[in-house]
Amino acid sequence: MTGVRLRSVVVVVGLLFASATATACSTHDCEYDGSFDGAGSIVGTITSIHGDSAVFAAESWAPTPGVAAPPSPPRAGATLSVKYQGDETKFLRVGRRYKVTVFVDAGSSVLSSGVHTADNCSHGTTYSDGQAIDTSMWSRSLVRRSVIGFIVLLVVVLAFLVWVTLRIRRRRPATIVVQESAE
Repeated sequence: MTGVRLRSVVVVVGLLFASATATACSTHDCEYDGSFDGAGSIVGTITSIHGDSAVFAAESWAPTPGVAAPPSPPRAGATLSVKYQGDETKFLRVGRRYKVTVFVDAGSSVLSSGVHTADNCSHGTTYSDGQAIDTSMWSRSLVRRSVIGFIVLLVVVLAFLVWVTLRIRRRRPATIVVQESAE
């Protein structure tokens, strides 16, 4: 095996090992101390999203034992507005079911939550089956469209370069060198 092939194999194996290690490290379990217990959880479907708030059609409400309930606890069939941190609503989709751990903001009856992600020890909104919401770069439509656009552009540029190269080779006449023998 030549040196170049051996180095290529080592690089590929190293990249595979590094990606497997990074994946294993990012899915660690959190040490949960109970400090993130919300007032309770609702399961419901998002009917609309307005800025940093999502409106849910609540299917069920489960209060958290030992935690103060909101002034007017949600009930099944109610429409609830839940405020999210920053721009986290961009990861939620209208028409999708979620399980939402709600917190009651001090001094008001505003319900709030956060998006529970797979890459850290966050708590809050998950899919209705309890799975964390995908917040990776690839899940963002702008990133996906940009990468796909770049790949299409790259293929077009490469095809153009191949076409130009073939056209130049066809135009160039073949050079024939005839050597006369010295007999």
